[in-house]
Amino acid sequence: MRSPVCFHRLALAFLLLGAAGPAAAAEVRVLALFEGKAVLEVDGRQQTLAQGETGPGGVRVLRASPSEVTVEIDGRVQRLELGRHIGTRYAAPATREAQILRAGNGAYVARGAINGYPVEFLVDTGASTVSLSGREAERLGLAFRTQGSRIGVATAQGVTSGYQLMLARVQVGELTLNNVEAIVIDGEFPVRPLLGMTFLGRIEMRHEQGLLVLRQNAP
Repeated sequence: MRSPVCFHRLALAFLLLGAAGPAAAAEVRVLALFEGKAVLEVDGRQQTLAQGETGPGGVRVLRASPSEVTVEIDGRVQRLELGRHIGTRYAAPATREAQILRAGNGAYVARGAINGYPVEFLVDTGASTVSLSGREAERLGLAFRTQGSRIGVATAQGVTSGYQLMLARVQVGELTLNNVEAIVIDGEFPVRPLLGMTFLGRIEMRHEQGLLVLRQNAP
């Protein structure tokens, strides 16, 4: 017959195991980044967390910026960039998303890249094409004067010269499109490259709780 002492020890062990905290998150993916805030997908659940907040699965945001987020999970600190994930059971999603927070002036500004070079886009559904200034195009190393077709471009200041060309790759968050038609406008306008309909027209868009959500079916 089992002694009472042994029985009590077994019972105590069972209670301690039952009182253990919830399991740490298995999958964490970065959907969007802002100053002091990050939009994460934790085990399939989307969560917006500010610095210092703890979300599902014990995921705590220690620091967040537009370029990366530092999280603590089960005592481990990880630094993640946009689109990165941690976990052992990760599977590529059927769709890719970029979530863009509306600025105080009502505009949507998104970090992205043109041909691998980082840029900051102004989302403009009224622009028929992706558009950028000659100054920005030179910074990005685009040979628009030799490889583009010269055209006239109507602006608020009147008609000016521009160049029509094809961008090999345009990225916004996790979204990537190849062979995107664009216009380079001589001079310094627009200040930010405009993310126009030659990009936006090839993806899905929706507004959701102050966010502009761009979605692309994964290839």
